[in-house]
Amino acid sequence: MIGLSSIKADIKEFISLAQLKAQSYIVDEDDYSALVHHNFDRTNDFSNGRWIRNLNERIIRKLALRLYEDENGDITKITKEDLTAVKL
Repeated sequence: MIGLSSIKADIKEFISLAQLKAQSYIVDEDDYSALVHHNFDRTNDFSNGRWIRNLNERIIRKLALRLYEDENGDITKITKEDLTAVKL
């Protein structure tokens, strides 16, 4: 049986992934899905839009910090390390 929290996590994943893609970021969908489900299971913040925006902003900040160190990196590619860095 699929629980309500799993469905909510799936919806958050879909919306937040669409937002990143709309901003031309490239991310592995499986890694991103795992992060969303992992973080959602550990949060008590159930504000859909804010939760998604905050997660994506943390990911983009990690990407920017990584690129500061590696100026030859791809500015559109979100790596598994970027995602792992924002796990709760």
